[in-house]
Amino acid sequence: MYGYIFGKATLYLKMKPEIYSKKDALGRPDPDLSEEELNLLRIGCCQIIEGKGKTPDNPLVDIGIHGFYLLIDLFHFKLSMQSIVDSGENGILDRMECIHFVNGEELVLYNLVKKEERTS
Repeated sequence: MYGYIFGKATLYLKMKPEIYSKKDALGRPDPDLSEEELNLLRIGCCQIIEGKGKTPDNPLVDIGIHGFYLLIDLFHFKLSMQSIVDSGENGILDRMECIHFVNGEELVLYNLVKKEERTS
């Protein structure tokens, strides 16, 4: 499934969000997202292309909790289970089990949420 989200992330970054949304089967991303939220999607997609998020030692970073939910929604996933892998001075490393809206396939991603991102 990582190849699937890699492909979607690549396409998203090549298009303007409103064009991507019109071509997306589920109309993602939501056209009412703010510039800040669209920036979180851009940051997350760039990291997916870099291979981040697949393992606990190379998690997604700098998108926080809200950005993570926006990102998986962009790829047509929803969270099915979350567990804390590590909690330390860098923040909390979450293991996020996601399920695809349409076909039910599963994907596991890791997201490091820094302390300041949890309070904002």
